[in-house]
Amino acid sequence: MKFEELSKKLKTTLELGDSPVGVKLIKVGEKLPEIAERAEPIAYCASIARARKGESILLGKDKHGCPVGAAILGLISVPEKIASGETHAGAGLLSSPAAASKTVGEIPRIDAETIQATLVFPLEKAPLEPEVVILHVKPDQALWVALALNYTRGGRISSSFAGIGGTCGDATVIPYLKNSPNFTTGDFGGRTRRAPEEMIVGIPVSLLQEVVNNLEKLGCPR
Repeated sequence: MKFEELSKKLKTTLELGDSPVGVKLIKVGEKLPEIAERAEPIAYCASIARARKGESILLGKDKHGCPVGAAILGLISVPEKIASGETHAGAGLLSSPAAASKTVGEIPRIDAETIQATLVFPLEKAPLEPEVVILHVKPDQALWVALALNYTRGGRISSSFAGIGGTCGDATVIPYLKNSPNFTTGDFGGRTRRAPEEMIVGIPVSLLQEVVNNLEKLGCPR
């Protein structure tokens, strides 16, 4: 795929202000790309926010500043305080450790310690083929993405989210594991890294060309 061209078409048809973001999850044993790793840890959702603005960011497990994201993305095991619900219940996001543990336990995640690093980049600068493309969109833009996904095959779109693990679990892992798109409101922790009116869409790269083609056929926006 010509990702520079696809990114340009997504920006034009959807009237995006920032770049679509490509995500590559580098498995244990795979060769790392020749991109310098960040010196200081940051959260995965923060790396996505930076990639929207033009940066390419490689994060090994020691550079993932959010243990929730690192665990969901398969770099580490879920820390006990997070798995037990203590962390999120203690923050007042859920009423009890039991409710928090159930919520965290149901976030789709990649098997622990099977991923060695995450690489995120503006789609138009793709150094290699991504596995997932992430869009930050307003609801009206999300509508056109949904129509583009259904334009050829028809049907309905099911979304899964819970307000925790939105960028890592909802927008990255679900498209990665299930090869299906997912729409999400994002998560509590990452909310400061997007505009209040934005939601997030994760699209597996296998559907990207079809989505772009269909957006052009739909002639959006109207």
